Amino acid sequence: MLFDLHLATAMSGNMLVAPEELIDRALDLGLDGLGVAERNDWDASEVCVEFAEGLPLVIVRGVEIMTDLGEALVYGLSDADFRSLVGAGDWTLGDAATFVLERGGLFIPAHPFHDTRPSAGESLVALPGLSIIEGLNGRADQEANDAALDFAERVGLRTIGGSDALVLGEVGACVTVFENPVATAEAVLEELRAGRFAARHFAG
Repeated sequence: MLFDLHLATAMSGNMLVAPEELIDRALDLGLDGLGVAERNDWDASEVCVEFAEGLPLVIVRGVEIMTDLGEALVYGLSDADFRSLVGAGDWTLGDAATFVLERGGLFIPAHPFHDTRPSAGESLVALPGLSIIEGLNGRADQEANDAALDFAERVGLRTIGGSDALVLGEVGACVTVFENPVATAEAVLEELRAGRFAARHFAG
């Protein structure tokens, strides 16, 4: 099953596409689901869930947060913990990871070897409990993605793929392939925690 696990919409001002357009594009591409992580906004992702109701598309809600060493995708927290996370202001990478992981969430550094903005890079080895990073990012160059994949293999991390799309044409550029069928957001989180997935490029 194919999921683009790094997306946001115009609801949080990070993407130039409305939620309903994102849903339609994902269906046209044959994707099975989306990870909608609105930037510093938990409630905004509910709109995508509403538009996808009754459609063969699983929406996994999350948030994208900014830290001193780049961005991170967060999935699998309670509503209250998501709101605490986005309401707490500035985060260091280590403090954000600790907050999320101690509460049973998934903390996934995004494009961690991007060379044009602050990035976590090799400092990720200092994050106890980290199990996943974004290995393929649709807006990162090949060198940055290769560095992320190489790092993950070297230290024993799993990798997801996500487009990080800003416009419709970028949706689905990179995806996460799940080994088992997943029909709900809860099932997706379970498979992520179990490590039964891989990142790959996707032509659509």
